[in-house]
Amino acid sequence: MRYLFIVSKYGNDIQTNGLVLSSILNEMVQDGNEVICLSESDSEKEYDYQGVKLYSVRQGFHEALTRKNRFAGSLLEFLTEFVFYFSYPSIDKPVEKRMYRKICELNDKYHFDQIYAIYRKYSNVGALLKFKKHSPKSKCGVLFFDLLEANRPRFYMVNHFRKICRNQYRTIGTIVDKVYVPKDGMCEYWDLLPPSKREILYYPGFIKRTNIVTFRPVGFQKDKTITMLFAGTLNSTYRNPMPLFAVLHELKEAGYKVTLKLYVKGNCDSIIEQAKSSLHLDIIQAKMISKEQLLTEYQSADVLINISNHMLKATPSKVFELISTGKPILNIVSDRDDAAAACFDQYPMAHSIFAYSDIPIQAKEFELFLENAHDLTDEEYAVVERQFENHSPNQVYQSIKSL
Repeated sequence: MRYLFIVSKYGNDIQTNGLVLSSILNEMVQDGNEVICLSESDSEKEYDYQGVKLYSVRQGFHEALTRKNRFAGSLLEFLTEFVFYFSYPSIDKPVEKRMYRKICELNDKYHFDQIYAIYRKYSNVGALLKFKKHSPKSKCGVLFFDLLEANRPRFYMVNHFRKICRNQYRTIGTIVDKVYVPKDGMCEYWDLLPPSKREILYYPGFIKRTNIVTFRPVGFQKDKTITMLFAGTLNSTYRNPMPLFAVLHELKEAGYKVTLKLYVKGNCDSIIEQAKSSLHLDIIQAKMISKEQLLTEYQSADVLINISNHMLKATPSKVFELISTGKPILNIVSDRDDAAAACFDQYPMAHSIFAYSDIPIQAKEFELFLENAHDLTDEEYAVVERQFENHSPNQVYQSIKSL
């Protein structure tokens, strides 16, 4: 089979949704399929990446400006959302047009069996919708790795934005052959999609553990350093690390020695520096690393950390990535309606601390968790693997391979 996937950032410019997609594409390539990706970059490019043929179109002016000046990029994004108030989420027409032309060109060359667009960004979806109208016999699907309703511009009225989402889901469901959506975040919009075209998308984050560096025995003692690790994006508004630092400070006061490794990006450097100086925490901060390197780092750590994003309505793929390690997990919950809570409740070696509740009392409970925490045994891990088998990359590939 020959597939085309349209995703905003892939290859050498890979970002979050591209990383999620890559685990699926690896399965597809190993199964003998020919896979082509179309993405955005600073210029038109063509090269091979992990067995996938990658093509790119020139990215939008907003993307280019953001790389040079984050403030100017944010201002331009705000103005664009204002100007396109009545046509949102289609706000990057030039990129959408370039994507559409490239899809037509690639389809003439490869004659794809199936074509998928990844949201977000919407330009991926908009270009595919236009292509499907032009070529109605082509098999096309949309994979929602993010949800439309989770990205409301700050000044958009709630009712207006809900109307936009309803109209978009109806339109997409009418035009393409299949729509894959994480149902835990769909709420009222799930029923707007035709039953024959909608499919539940399970995020492909569960990657079976291999290459265990050292199997941790039961319990952590105060006389030995505990290495904790968080990797991902930190944001002072929607994923603030301060509740985590408050927990670590309580552990330090109780006599525990903790080293926190951070592989992060975002706007929280000043908050991290403040935690180092005022709370005297042992924090090692580094830039983001590759997925392969990160999986090795996970197994070298004692405790992994998840900080929930209170803006999300669906469970992020990272949750399953953490669970698949079989390591003890500290889950910092920012929102009472946290979508990931149910997943951590099913995992026997996770402990949740609620940022909106009393941290010192909860830190005492976390100390009790540490006394019995351990890497999952093979028997325990087998149970977890069965619980989350739908979230393995191969299972997700099997669900989308035929429209």
